[in-house]
Amino acid sequence: MISTQSNRSALHRKGQNLYSALAKGMLSRKSTIKVIEKDLSLIGTIFELVKHDYPQLYFVDSIQYQTYSDSSVVTVKPVYNAHINNLPSLDQQINAIGQRIISKINTSDAWSILLYFHDSICKTVTYDDIGSDAHTIVGSLLQKRAVCDGISKAFKYFCDLAGIECRIVTGKAKRTYDSFIFENHAWNKVLIQGKWYNVDVTFDLTIGDSDNIRHDYFMV
Repeated sequence: MISTQSNRSALHRKGQNLYSALAKGMLSRKSTIKVIEKDLSLIGTIFELVKHDYPQLYFVDSIQYQTYSDSSVVTVKPVYNAHINNLPSLDQQINAIGQRIISKINTSDAWSILLYFHDSICKTVTYDDIGSDAHTIVGSLLQKRAVCDGISKAFKYFCDLAGIECRIVTGKAKRTYDSFIFENHAWNKVLIQGKWYNVDVTFDLTIGDSDNIRHDYFMV
């Protein structure tokens, strides 16, 4: 699968090198990845950027570090979850869903394609925190139950397959204009004809249903 690597392009050269090393190592399922960077906070930040750019890294939960007092080298150790033992089957199922979605596209209009992706997720996914899988495409695409993290990754996964530049955005959000409570949230940004638009599939999914799909938060 090809990722648009949107987050990498925004980094400085050192950050891009670190991004590439982490992405290559985790996609290759290496047990250790050696990087030249003593700032563990920076490594952790770029790890999250890589995870956002590659929804297929659902088998990576976190990373650990090993530092050396006499060296600037840090050994990064990806923490793989139980899915690492069943990757061929899971990848095949996820790829089949992606190919089925892509095969039904009969237009070159990006706006219409994004609407199709948005509605497809709204029709099939239920907002539900089922555990760690709810934050991945295993939850959104295979189990059909996910939270905003897994839902935004499913949308990016489809965009990557279609060659549409898409980013996952994390931050704070509130559901209603009269609410004073902000919660952690994840949604998407897409680039169409040089302009970025917000797409929040999760909010539309939770205010509507499969028979009455809402588009309040589509291409805002």
